[in-house]
Amino acid sequence: MSECMEVDKSPSVSVAVLTYGEYSELASTLKSIVAQDYPVAEIIVSDDGSGREFPSEVVDSYDGIVAFQQSAANVGTVAHMNSLASRLQGTYLKFIATGDALNSQDALTRLVRWAEKECTVVTTSQAMVCNRTLEKKLYPFPRKKQLARLGVTAPEQFTYLSAENCIGAAGTLFHKDFFARFGGFSEEYRLLEDWPAWLRETREGRRIGILPEVTCLYATGGISSQNADAFASEKLRQDMLRCYEKEILPYEEWLPQLVLKKVRYRYALLQGMPEGSLMREYPLLHLRTIVKRGIKRWLISE
Repeated sequence: MSECMEVDKSPSVSVAVLTYGEYSELASTLKSIVAQDYPVAEIIVSDDGSGREFPSEVVDSYDGIVAFQQSAANVGTVAHMNSLASRLQGTYLKFIATGDALNSQDALTRLVRWAEKECTVVTTSQAMVCNRTLEKKLYPFPRKKQLARLGVTAPEQFTYLSAENCIGAAGTLFHKDFFARFGGFSEEYRLLEDWPAWLRETREGRRIGILPEVTCLYATGGISSQNADAFASEKLRQDMLRCYEKEILPYEEWLPQLVLKKVRYRYALLQGMPEGSLMREYPLLHLRTIVKRGIKRWLISE
C-alpha cells in the first residue's frame, strides 16, 4: 500500500465465486473454500446474469454457509467484480471462478500472511494450470522465473508487465483499499479486469506483492479460461487493444527499447498484421510466439 497499514493479526477475508451459468464443478470449488484453515468471513457465489438456476443440491448442501445470488443482467467480468467488491465486508477479497479451486487448506493463510508482510494492496501467487477436472496438473503460471524478473519496485514491475502480462488473476488476493481507495477495476474494459489494473497500480507507484508459491488450481476450459485467448474472443481482443492504447503506449518513454519492441510487436499481432509482415519486422519475436503457442496447445491437449 502507499502507506503501510498497521498489521492486523487476523484480518477478515471474503471469498466470491464467479460464474456465468456453468455449475458442473461448483461443488468442488466450494469444497476447497470451506476446507480452508483460515476463518472465512463470508462466501458468496455470484452468477453474472446467465438466467440459470443454481443446482438445488449445492444450495442445500451449503445452506447457512454460502450466499447465492444472481444478477438481473449480464454486465461482464469487470463490472461484476466491482459490484461484488462494494458489497463484500472483508479486509481482503479473494475472487475465484467456478471450476477453479484453492490448492491446499492453508492457501488463504499463506496469501494473507504474505500480503500483511509485504503490505501491498494487490498480492499475487502462482496458479497450477490443470485440465478441466483439475485431475491433471499441466504447468504453473506464472513460472518462478517470470516472477523473479518482475523485480521488487513498482517501476520495474510496470516495465516487465508492459511486455508480458505474467500475473494471473486466479492466484491474486486484493485488499479492500484496491476498490475503496484506488477505484477497483476500470470499467472501460468488459472482460479484461486484471492486466489494466496491474499496469495502473505499478505505474502509480504501488508495487504488487509476489508469493512464489502455488495457491490455486486453474481449470483450462473452465469459466476463468473461456475468454482467456484474445485470438478466440473478439471482446477480449478489443479489451487488449484498448489496454495497449490507454495503459502502455502513452508511456513509451518509460520503457527500454527492447521492451518497447515487444510491446509494438504484440500490439501489431492483436491488430491483425499479416503473417509475412510480422515475420519481416519481428522475426525472432514472432517465431517465439509460434513455438510457445504450439507447446501450450500440446500440453493442454495431452
